[in-house]
Amino acid sequence: MNASRRTAGFSLIELMVAIGVFAILTALAVPSLSDFMKRNMVSNQTNDFLGAIRFARSTAVTRSTIVSICPSTTSSTTTPLCAATNTFNTGWLIYTSTKAGEAYKPTDELLRVAQNVPGASIQGATTVPVVTFDARGSSTYGTLSFFICSKAADDTVGQSALRYSGRRIDLQSGGRAGATPLQTSSSKTTGQGYCTAT
Repeated sequence: MNASRRTAGFSLIELMVAIGVFAILTALAVPSLSDFMKRNMVSNQTNDFLGAIRFARSTAVTRSTIVSICPSTTSSTTTPLCAATNTFNTGWLIYTSTKAGEAYKPTDELLRVAQNVPGASIQGATTVPVVTFDARGSSTYGTLSFFICSKAADDTVGQSALRYSGRRIDLQSGGRAGATPLQTSSSKTTGQGYCTAT
């Protein structure tokens, strides 16, 4: 007596159902993954920039000298230059200086160089292009704020969106700095949700 053998595998209907479920799960997961990556990037850039501020301040106190941070236009070259802007998207330089608010010169000691930040908007709230700490660790320009958000490649300023809020770094005149979440918005208009002070 020959026992009938059952063939193992999927029927066409089972395969179509599995593909349909996979497509639905993928469609739900891709936006969540994109939002997760944007949130993670904002968090990382906030930590990096906050770390740069704290490093500059501690170096100024330790060495009893003036230390400055400026946005850079050419941070990846052998002769970095400060940009005359309050936008740190292109990277930044940390250096010792002889005078507060002075741009980096080849005679200054270059302490650190940060490369450009793709997908991030790092804006100063004021037009001060150079952040300087004196030998006591105080900010020579008083209180300053910086806004860090995710941005599209074709945008100059980012957005604090509903699913991935930006961060605001406040630098007190005494030199202490801390970060707080920005308000979010579903629109990218000036005001709430826009990654600047205006």
